Amino acid sequence: MTNLTRTILVTLFAFIIFNKCPAEPAEQKVQYVPIFRILASPEKFDGVRIGISGFVNIAPDNAAVYISSEARRFALTSYAVWINTRALSKEAMQQAHGKCCHVVGIYHYDSSAVLKGNDLGFIGKIDVETIDKVDEEYVWRRDRLVGQLGYVNGKLQMESDKLSAKEKSALEQQRKDLEELLRYISNEESQNVK
Repeated sequence: MTNLTRTILVTLFAFIIFNKCPAEPAEQKVQYVPIFRILASPEKFDGVRIGISGFVNIAPDNAAVYISSEARRFALTSYAVWINTRALSKEAMQQAHGKCCHVVGIYHYDSSAVLKGNDLGFIGKIDVETIDKVDEEYVWRRDRLVGQLGYVNGKLQMESDKLSAKEKSALEQQRKDLEELLRYISNEESQNVK
């Protein structure tokens, strides 16, 4: 074997050994998140694989997961996360439409929608991987707590100077309790999805 042949074979062997196809990236773990957290801080979830629960609307111009059934019914897009349903079958989309569902996928924040405003008001989208119907009771309980939390936060912000120290302290404790309940329900919800 000549030196040239040996060099070519060693180079070819090294190329084959060290130039393997890159391994598939490990699947990103799902982070279960209430919709209101995404709506409040969408940039924190950019590129994150998330799981959310809410009321699904599937329409050509409005495929989204809404925070409540009323928000879905009135198409209040500021209370929704847009979903890209290309990976779903027609049957899966039909079964999900109008139902309370759990959606898993990669969230993509769109800062231009915040700055310029887009047609429907969505500030990001989820590339949907799976969509499953869930028990509405979990979302209903969460929605009720979110409403109570909004009321308490509004009262603290708008009437802070009119409240006594005792009233303010009671409202702040109520806010902490509601936030804890929301965390509990969100954890319970993520454990009951499958």
